[in-house]
Amino acid sequence: MLSDKLVKVLYTAGTVFDNLRSSELSTRSFLQSGDDSGIVSRADLDLLNDLRDAAEIAVHHKSVQSPVSEAIVNEMHRAMTRSAALRPGKLRTKEQNIGVSTSYGRHMPPALEPGEIDGLLRSALTQGDRRRQAAWIFVLLAKAQPFEDGNKRTALLTANIHLPLSEYLCAPFDPDDIEVSRKFQDLLARAYVFDEIDPVVDYLLEYGLIIGE
Repeated sequence: MLSDKLVKVLYTAGTVFDNLRSSELSTRSFLQSGDDSGIVSRADLDLLNDLRDAAEIAVHHKSVQSPVSEAIVNEMHRAMTRSAALRPGKLRTKEQNIGVSTSYGRHMPPALEPGEIDGLLRSALTQGDRRRQAAWIFVLLAKAQPFEDGNKRTALLTANIHLPLSEYLCAPFDPDDIEVSRKFQDLLARAYVFDEIDPVVDYLLEYGLIIGE
C-alpha cells in the first residue's frame, strides 16, 4: 500500500500539474484501497490510475535506493498509459514541435536524443546535498520536456526516488492559500524561459519537502 506521504506527493502532482479535482481524502482512499466512490470524473480516475502505476515503480526503486537513470524515467513514464502521452515512454521528436506556454512566452526546448536524460541527471547530481539534487532533478527534467506529455509528474517521481527513504518532495500546494502553487508555477516558468533554476529549487525545498514515513 502506498504511504500517506507518497499519496500526498501524488495528490499535489495531480492537483498542481494536471487539474485533479477530487479531494485529498478521496484521492487517498482510492490510491490506498481502490475505493473510487469519491472520484469526481473519468479524467481524475485515469490520472490517478496512472499516478498509482508509476508510483509503484518509484516505490520499488526508492526502497532499494536505485541510482536515478534514464531507464527508470522511461519505465515510469511508460506506465502512464491513460492520461499522459500518446506514446508512453517514447521521447518526443523535433517534428512534433511540442512546447509549453507560459506567462513569459512559449518554452520550446529541443527534443532529446537517447542518453541525454542521463546527462541531465548527472548534471543535477552535482548540485549540493541529496535534497537539493532531487529538486534539481525535478526542474531539469520538467524543463527538458522529454516526452509528449506527463513530464512534470514523471520528473517529480524521479526526484523522490533520489531522496532518502523517509523524505518526499511534493509539488508546493496549500488548499488554504492558492498563492503557494501560483508562485511555484511562476518560478518554474521562469526556470523554463530564463534558466533561473535556483529560485524554484529553493521554493521546492521550502514548501514541498516532507520528512517521515
